[in-house]
Amino acid sequence: MKIKLLNLLLVFTIFSCTSKQDKKIVEEIIEIEEISTYVNDSINFQENSVPKGPKPDATKLELYRLAWQQFIALNWPVNTNISGNRAKPNTSSDFTFLKVTPALLPTLVWNTYASKAEVFNHQSDSLPLWSSLSKPIYQYINQPKPLNKGDKFDLFNNLDENNEIGEAVVFGGAGKGNTSGGNQVLYEAKINEAEYSYLQKYNLQNTITAKNWATETKKKLDSFGGTCLSEEAAAKEIICFPCADENNEGAIEIKAAWRKLNKNDSLKRYYVQNVLVYKKVGDSIKYTNQEYGLIGLHIIRKTKNYPTFIFTTFNHVDNLDAGIYYNNSIALEGHKPPYYQYYKKNSHKKSVPDTTFNPEHKYIQLGNIAVETQEEVHKIPFELQIFNTAVQNRIKTESNNKSVWQYYELLGVQAVPIDITNASTDESYYLANDVIETDYTLRRFTGAFGNPGILLNAQNINKKGKKVSMGGCMGCHGNAQAFGNDFSFLLGIKEINEPDTLGVPPDVLRKIKQFLKNQ
Repeated sequence: MKIKLLNLLLVFTIFSCTSKQDKKIVEEIIEIEEISTYVNDSINFQENSVPKGPKPDATKLELYRLAWQQFIALNWPVNTNISGNRAKPNTSSDFTFLKVTPALLPTLVWNTYASKAEVFNHQSDSLPLWSSLSKPIYQYINQPKPLNKGDKFDLFNNLDENNEIGEAVVFGGAGKGNTSGGNQVLYEAKINEAEYSYLQKYNLQNTITAKNWATETKKKLDSFGGTCLSEEAAAKEIICFPCADENNEGAIEIKAAWRKLNKNDSLKRYYVQNVLVYKKVGDSIKYTNQEYGLIGLHIIRKTKNYPTFIFTTFNHVDNLDAGIYYNNSIALEGHKPPYYQYYKKNSHKKSVPDTTFNPEHKYIQLGNIAVETQEEVHKIPFELQIFNTAVQNRIKTESNNKSVWQYYELLGVQAVPIDITNASTDESYYLANDVIETDYTLRRFTGAFGNPGILLNAQNINKKGKKVSMGGCMGCHGNAQAFGNDFSFLLGIKEINEPDTLGVPPDVLRKIKQFLKNQ
């Protein structure tokens, strides 16, 4: 009642204001009140199940709510002492979302999703049933050995990726504006039970099977692209992941970014876990266990009303102040400039608004720079800033200022594919995460991956024959749909030879050197 009276008073005040600036301030106050009320009424910190998919015409606030409720459910503690308990939330009142604090940092629901190294090296045998999974068993062709006596190889967080899909090596914690020092950001990719069971049912963890299905899928995208016709498609050997409905949470993929924290970081503000990392020792790869902090989390999910997946991404609030920099295109040996970002020349109008773009060349020379323009390029939309603040304030209050989750924020949501011609109408068209899509190509992604470079404005999403050139996370994953893999970059990968190690990937390093040699 008090809020309604306050709003009426503010509305009256608007019309008595003497300037446009005064009216804008009052309008923003009203919006803050309305969004805060919506958050207080709709966000449920006691709900540990993944929410049902949103209605077809979901508002921005409803999509923000979905994103946060997913975050709450997936960051719920699990009981790992029970076999076959993967991704099942702990029912004890002592283990809840709000009780994840510096003093209690348990294994979470999404931590126990299946790592790619549990899935795609089952080439000659079937995947085990999800219900039989217990502690993870990671398989590589060149199986790593322990670095130290006592190092464990069955930790749930397996950081076996050291770069942004071949685009950049990222570092954080060096201090804002610095371009050296800090620690390398490492990554892991995971899938939930719905996607895992789909792969297991049709033997799609097998590279040959997956590629054969993908070939058929590419031919039928006008019929099955961006649909929930999973069973009908499977009968035709067409890849179409299950959608969320009343009985199924739908296919979910996770991409998480972690960093080793340092003396400049406030440890109590991070979700920290003992993780698997890899180091090159001579000609061998060794695994070891280290404490890392979670700094970024992608959640993509296929739902009934949004079958081109809903893309949500979360960030740690300290990332920018802690400092982020990257070596473009995986960088050169020794981190000495120049570094290059590759774009293929084409007949399309230049659509990437950045002063470093040179249309007369097929590459952009950037140098090893700190990502200091992030807040300007990808500023969190005003309404979402209010939404985040309201959620964070509630987490702080209801956890007695103890929960680490008060220090994480939603950067945006992509639910509907939009063509680049309408990019200005969507605040999240170029949705990207500070530490998962850090370099220029991924922060301003639109179009399709070329060889080399990005084909600007190329159509990348097909929803039953309707094609658009989408940007950001969805547009990037749209390339996987075009490959016949229903928005997943994991499907169809070969057996994993070995995990990535700390440092510059040698195969990419050779390619970059060769390219520069030929210039």
